[in-house]
Amino acid sequence: MKVFISWSGDRSRAIAHALHDWLPDVIQDLEPYMSESDIGAGTRWASELAKTLDKIDIGILCVTPENINAPWLLFEAGSLAKKLDLSRVIPYRLDLRSTDIAFPLAQFQSVEANREGTLKLIKNLNALRDQPLDHERVERLYTKFWVDLEQRIKLAVVMPSEHSPSRKERDILEEILQLVRNQQSISLMTLTEYLDQDFEHIGEKTSATIGVTADVYWHEQGFTRDEAVELCGALKSHGIPCRLAEHRDDRPPDAIFMGAFVTARAAKIAFNLIPYEIKFIFGPDYPEIQGGSSSGNKIGIGYRSTHLEDIEQPTVDPKPVSNDDIAELTEKGISNIEFQQRIRRLVQVR
Repeated sequence: MKVFISWSGDRSRAIAHALHDWLPDVIQDLEPYMSESDIGAGTRWASELAKTLDKIDIGILCVTPENINAPWLLFEAGSLAKKLDLSRVIPYRLDLRSTDIAFPLAQFQSVEANREGTLKLIKNLNALRDQPLDHERVERLYTKFWVDLEQRIKLAVVMPSEHSPSRKERDILEEILQLVRNQQSISLMTLTEYLDQDFEHIGEKTSATIGVTADVYWHEQGFTRDEAVELCGALKSHGIPCRLAEHRDDRPPDAIFMGAFVTARAAKIAFNLIPYEIKFIFGPDYPEIQGGSSSGNKIGIGYRSTHLEDIEQPTVDPKPVSNDDIAELTEKGISNIEFQQRIRRLVQVR
């Protein structure tokens, strides 16, 4: 079973190296992989990651206070989430509580880099094997080898936590967008998977040239099918593929959904084109079964804030949004990371 270990920064790399060396001691058929080159390796890193993800069975994210918002770590997390089931992506926390993890990483079930958390990680890895070892044997092997990993974790804890020099955020994000344009296998949602779903498509099917897609729901009043078709055409002209469906709620729409990896540019395009008044916003923690997006690269248009008010299953309420809030989200020149931070503050995602 192939395990991809994602890292960013000195302490995270130390933990990744420790796991890389230690995991096969406990479960011998595990094949850990971690990139030895830093993000500054540019296209070599991107090309290597693209080829590796095609063969990966599970991903471990070595998360520390220094890298929790690093764009490349979030991108690798999104790439893993698209390739794997969410249960197969596990953040491994050093000096962080579970409540310190914000979306999009909060969608994964994290474990702490200590004895209890690491045992849980090992049990999860074992459970995903084609032929799992019996529990007693796993715990016996874990107890035998834990001290080796524990020593290396302790060394990582006392390492300097200062930030190391890194590339500019703009350069990193532009590289990510270029990868999407080239339709590399690490894109957040492949076009084939997107177009295969049960929606109506307007005009010729096109690729997501800026890495974001849109689901558009029309209503009997307030946002008609003709208006939705026109909006889809406009979105496609900006490189945003659009799917169209009729909303089950016949009341006018008043909300929008923003995924965890939607770019500032794509959001601004959508906000400027939507013809109805936006009074609410569903944040990145909105459940996928109710219209959210686990891959994080979707904009949802034509949503109704009160549509799910009578359902029994757990949901996430939308947050009110004002014209000033929208102006802040569409401010000229803000980065993708700053845009997502503003979204999270607005919808109070922690």
